[in-house]
Amino acid sequence: MSEETLAGVLDALEQAVEHARAMPMSASVLVNRDELLSLVAQARAEDERIVAEARATADRMRREADDYCDRRLAEFEIDLGRVLAQVQAGRAKLAGRLGEE
Repeated sequence: MSEETLAGVLDALEQAVEHARAMPMSASVLVNRDELLSLVAQARAEDERIVAEARATADRMRREADDYCDRRLAEFEIDLGRVLAQVQAGRAKLAGRLGEE
């Protein structure tokens, strides 16, 4: 079922109620229970499909975001390693000069 089909189910429900036989001197109508329940079961099935699809999309997006963050953190770790090596080399050079005095 697609979104258009879900709209079609809702339209069919509306049509069933609008064209139902009216009860005399009442706002109540007679409807075909099986027909309406079938249209409800179709709407529920579409609802479940849409929710499952949304969850799958959310899971995929979460995995992609986690993967992106992991890659960026790995790059940052490499950069920090380079900076740390430069700092250590600079401190070693200073320690050598301080030892000469």
